Amino acid sequence: MTVTVEQTLHDILVDDLELSPEELHPDADLVADLGFDSLSFATGVAEIRDRLGVTLTKDAVFSCRTLGDLQRLVSGALAA
Repeated sequence: MTVTVEQTLHDILVDDLELSPEELHPDADLVADLGFDSLSFATGVAEIRDRLGVTLTKDAVFSCRTLGDLQRLVSGALAA
């Protein structure tokens, strides 16, 4: 079974960052809606690297406003 980027990000956000699954939708603002701070971004980037093998730059991640933006960034990095 292939695990999708969306499912992996969902797992990271729920398991590692302890967010509620009900909060997670593509239009959720990472800072305003999900409460991301610098520690959340650092944890998320490390988990994305460990689970998906994708290394994201700080600038690329900080350019993401929504969860959907982050999903597209990770998907694009995997496709590259």
